[in-house]
Amino acid sequence: MTGISTMERQPSLLKDVHNGKELWKIAIKVKDKWNIVRDGKQSFEIVVVDCKGDAIVVIVPHELNATLDPTIVEKNSYTFQNFQVLKNDDQFKLTDHKFKLRLTGGTRVSDVNRHDIPYPMPKFKDFVEIAAGKWREDLLYDIIGVVDDIGYTQAIQGTRKVQANFRLKDL
Repeated sequence: MTGISTMERQPSLLKDVHNGKELWKIAIKVKDKWNIVRDGKQSFEIVVVDCKGDAIVVIVPHELNATLDPTIVEKNSYTFQNFQVLKNDDQFKLTDHKFKLRLTGGTRVSDVNRHDIPYPMPKFKDFVEIAAGKWREDLLYDIIGVVDDIGYTQAIQGTRKVQANFRLKDL
């Protein structure tokens, strides 16, 4: 009698994820998580990293918030299977990946903390590179500095938002 072998699909690296295929499996660690309220409906988004340190944004729509919000926790690792791959066309991007992911009702979230993925170190942008113009206007960067001067400030009428212009100084 011969043994039964199962051919389980291995996780893909985030750098390989694209919108030319539908069935993906990735092993990730949750780096950041935040809540969003749109049209009175709560959802959340996360930034995840793989074992190589590559990152991508994941959108969790409000329909899945109640089931996945308690399940998906910062610093935990998971396997995600079957999700939508969308073009990362946000005005300000949290990662430099060309795509972002959107979980669906068919997405499987499993293998909590079964992957050995180190927590990523911040990728700081050096002030010298910023001063030299070596940065993208559509990408948000991690920087370390101090607020040297606060210039123009204005409350935005009808909201709790404030516009503030300030100058940072390298440490």
